[in-house]
Amino acid sequence: MSVIVSFFGYRFLHWFERFAWIPVLIGFIIAAGVSGKHLNNLPPDPPATAARILGFVVQQVGYTITWSGLSADYGVYLQPVGSRSLESVYLLLYWFLPTQCGSQVTGYPLRFYMFSSSDGHLFLQVLLQSFGAAAAIAASTIPSWSNGFAGGNVGGLIESIFRPLGDFGQFLTVIMSLSVAPNLVAAFYSASVNYQVIVPRLFVAPRYIFTLLTAAIVLPLAIVGAHRFDAAITNFLGLIGYWASAYVIILLIEHFYFRSNKFSNYDLDIWNDPKRLPWGLGALGAGVLSFSLVIPCMSQVWFTGPLAKKTGDLGFEIAFVLSGILYPPMRWFERFAWIPVLIGFIIAAGVGGKHLTNLPPAPPATAAGILGFVGQQAGFIITWSGFSADYGAYLQPVGSSWKVFIYSFLGIFLPNVLVQSLGAAVAIAATATPSWSDKFAGGNVGGLIEAIYQPLGNFGKFLTVVMSLSVAPNLVTIFYSASLNYQVIVPRLFIVPRYFFTLLTVAIVLPLAIVGAHRFDAAITNFLGLIGYWASAYVIILLIEHVYFRSNKFSNYDLDIWNDPKRLPWGLGALGAGVLSFALVIPCMSQVWFTGPLAKKTGDLGFEVALVLSGILYPPMRLLEIKLMGHL
Repeated sequence: MSVIVSFFGYRFLHWFERFAWIPVLIGFIIAAGVSGKHLNNLPPDPPATAARILGFVVQQVGYTITWSGLSADYGVYLQPVGSRSLESVYLLLYWFLPTQCGSQVTGYPLRFYMFSSSDGHLFLQVLLQSFGAAAAIAASTIPSWSNGFAGGNVGGLIESIFRPLGDFGQFLTVIMSLSVAPNLVAAFYSASVNYQVIVPRLFVAPRYIFTLLTAAIVLPLAIVGAHRFDAAITNFLGLIGYWASAYVIILLIEHFYFRSNKFSNYDLDIWNDPKRLPWGLGALGAGVLSFSLVIPCMSQVWFTGPLAKKTGDLGFEIAFVLSGILYPPMRWFERFAWIPVLIGFIIAAGVGGKHLTNLPPAPPATAAGILGFVGQQAGFIITWSGFSADYGAYLQPVGSSWKVFIYSFLGIFLPNVLVQSLGAAVAIAATATPSWSDKFAGGNVGGLIEAIYQPLGNFGKFLTVVMSLSVAPNLVTIFYSASLNYQVIVPRLFIVPRYFFTLLTVAIVLPLAIVGAHRFDAAITNFLGLIGYWASAYVIILLIEHVYFRSNKFSNYDLDIWNDPKRLPWGLGALGAGVLSFALVIPCMSQVWFTGPLAKKTGDLGFEVALVLSGILYPPMRLLEIKLMGHL
């Protein structure tokens, strides 16, 4: 039904939304009448806890506030002028009337409309959710209801309530099952609009194509989630609530602080001009970075963060506060983010110093261990050069190249040596310090940091949070460069706003991060090992290209062709040398999930083999490429 209504466009949708709530309201009134006798003597509900209240708030936010994200798709159809008397009437009756009745309203009622819930009835939401809570509690003492409600089957519970009405009850059950249509219609319509907003060239395609695409994505998820509707919708609304929290505070700060609470400070003439619109990186960065603390504070069926185990679900509140804090100073974040982290490490060294004096003897270093460590360092450090050009482009074209080199080298070398030396000492000391070893069980680095700061009490907890945010400066640069790389690989994507690719990267990385968080040390070690193999081939190929083929002269690079694929090198020589080297790298690699036959005897030699073999293969393959192209 939702797809069909969306197919006919906004006018039909507007008519549908105006009347779709009526049969649903009648159905709930009948349900209340039929089930009233069972709602008189409800069993005592478990006492409300802070954690449950916070979780309920998140679910309500996820359902209600998200409508404001779609409201602009419908607000454009409102009349710009209206009756003053109607304004006052709708202002008083707003919460009790469908939002569609406000199509002639302007001023404050119109602004309230923009932030209304998706069905337009705050009053009805309170009544329906109160009735739903009462029915769910009563189901535990009514056999006919509890059987239908088994496994959180809301549809089965509704069917059980209407069963005494016979065939008419079955008809009402169908009507209630269709009650999701008014919400889905708006969501599908807005989804079809958003495809075209993100990629303007898609405006040539009929909008119903994107409605069908959205339905094709949602339908399998709905079928899977239907078996546990209550758990599925609760988890979904919880996740959406985190986003809604960040969205609201960022929107409020933008409007009240940066726009001085004046709608006249918005330039409506540039709404369709991406070059003149704000980039949105401040909002995106604030929202994304807030999740570095949201994740430890979130509590879902499938994941409960370490802080949430003690406090309950605080994801909504953290996202709200942290996004508001990070949004205004986003420009200076990278410049100063290292300072609190450095202070945190100094305090950690001071507090934990007494445990670092008599360290137990570490296992003797082996050739395999050293080689594996080199590969991990390469995977972490060398890869920076792969996206340094994204930031070097902003440097002044005049200046000392030696200063650039020295600053870059010291900026990478000193922090890594100091921090990793402290980390190695602490990890060794943890084996002889019970309070540390308990927290470090399973390679839990966050638990070890928390144990070090534990003697400092609440201040130590604050420092633990600061250290958990220390990944943000690295993630900012990675996400920014990732958004560029999508467009470099597929140049036509330059018309798409860059933040879209940042969100795509986050969508890819976040599930992997959640899964890897349970075994952080193993996850990061394996990942850096694999990246190290690539970094090795990348470095030697780059050095040979510059020293041999470019004669160690930057003047031999034609900067005028940087954006002309037809005149740039194909890159097949580098690609071929790197890929072919892995024919010998794989037998020499040693990871937790795979150990090659040669690595079983020698240890992990993947980094070294990639370096040597890529260096041997690249010159002849590059010469062949030059011969085929006719130029460097």
